[in-house]
Amino acid sequence: MGLGVLSGLLGIIAMSLGVEAAAPPEPARDIERALGQARGSSGLLVAFVVGSSAEEAWAGRFIRGPEWLCSSQRHQHIVLRADQSPWVAARFAARALPLLLVLDGEGKEVGRIQGEQSADVLARRLRSMVTAVERFRESGEPLEEDASDPEAFYWLGTYRWNQGDHFLAAACFRRLCDLASRGAPVDGEVHAAALRHLGEHALDRGEYAEAEGFFRRSLERARDVNSARGAALGLSLSLRRLERLAEAVAVLEGTLAGGRASWLDDQVLFALGYLHRELREHALSRKYFQECAAQFPESIHGERARRCISAEEAIHEGPAAPAP
Repeated sequence: MGLGVLSGLLGIIAMSLGVEAAAPPEPARDIERALGQARGSSGLLVAFVVGSSAEEAWAGRFIRGPEWLCSSQRHQHIVLRADQSPWVAARFAARALPLLLVLDGEGKEVGRIQGEQSADVLARRLRSMVTAVERFRESGEPLEEDASDPEAFYWLGTYRWNQGDHFLAAACFRRLCDLASRGAPVDGEVHAAALRHLGEHALDRGEYAEAEGFFRRSLERARDVNSARGAALGLSLSLRRLERLAEAVAVLEGTLAGGRASWLDDQVLFALGYLHRELREHALSRKYFQECAAQFPESIHGERARRCISAEEAIHEGPAAPAP
């Protein structure tokens, strides 16, 4: 749903309730204007979501540099300060900054790049995303024939995935993995992410053993801590579905052993609490739930951990004794 449509619906609802509709936040209006320009030129919108003046300056240097002209000069761009607008962070699920997002004219996500990158790496990945959109609008035949930019298969896969077409997305991820296995120059993290998507697709189909294989291969290739956490979570879920709970626990405890923090740590701690509860190891279950609730009080998994702790306390306390 586009931002303009959403604002209109909110206005209709407010009128029906007899209240004055609140104006959309200024960043929402800025994005809607930029998306309109992208639609008008059949182009894309590149959104830089930053969290400080230094990151804003980094985005500005890239936009003014030659790499931008080579990769995305005909497309629209916008710089948004997430630290100045909670709406921006919520709208784009920005859990780590800076964040570069590529959106089509309808506001659908083509892909995202987390963290500050060198200008040449950023430009190369942007070019691959642009190629992905162009291929999305073409038939499948030239897609299969042209392997000159193997990473474009990844962005094409994520674009199809975000469109809800997981079957064709998986075909793109498999194509990229096949090219990588034959020596094509594919970034290790991109390869790991493609394998992770294939694991998620296998989970959706109930192919848990196949999913386990994809997640293990992804975890082997992941160097970024967040990528590794995502693969470990998928692997643990696959093992749980295969009723191998102790192995699932070992995978998650292993991924935490390195000590590096990740934005997925709340999910890892909650999953460990849940797995230990299924194993009837209540002391360990409570330990992980308490860590999750204490370290991530504002996250949905922190809230779920608090509910699990409360439920267990109610069970152990039993019904209150009647008053004398």
